[in-house]
Amino acid sequence: MTLQAQYSLATRETEWEMIPAARHNGLGILAWSPLASGFLTGKYARDENRSPGTRAGQDHALYQYTSSNYETSDRTWNAVDAVRRVAKESGFSPTQVALSWVTSRPGVVSAIVGARNARQLTESLAAAGLRLGADATAALDAASDPNPAPYPYGPFGSAQRDRVANGPEALGALV
Repeated sequence: MTLQAQYSLATRETEWEMIPAARHNGLGILAWSPLASGFLTGKYARDENRSPGTRAGQDHALYQYTSSNYETSDRTWNAVDAVRRVAKESGFSPTQVALSWVTSRPGVVSAIVGARNARQLTESLAAAGLRLGADATAALDAASDPNPAPYPYGPFGSAQRDRVANGPEALGALV
């Protein structure tokens, strides 16, 4: 059994509740939109008009809505920049780097990728064998961290949740 959840370097909020709950209940995560509507493929640049041949450039209400959320977020562009750097350093494409990151996350069993042609499909499938190193993963994590508010998702809220499983000492130095 799986939980299908939006999950990528641009949308990590599922890590706060949905992924821990799924893992606790023995469910795998089936990540959808792991390339953030194409933003993590490296084909878009900040403050650039979107080509009509791309999802973000189409006159489709859903695509316009999701694309506007991504393109107005500094976190998206930080993640895109980090993906491009790691891709350049590793010799892989941004698509492969973004897919490798998401499929290596705890609980993720698969990712749904919408390839429009054979080239995109081949590029996406090649990511299956890519394993990012610790430095590359840390750089991607840091660039895409959603930085939650202290409560309920930041350190204090996390410590409170851990207290249930690990006892009162889980609050440690926070109190």
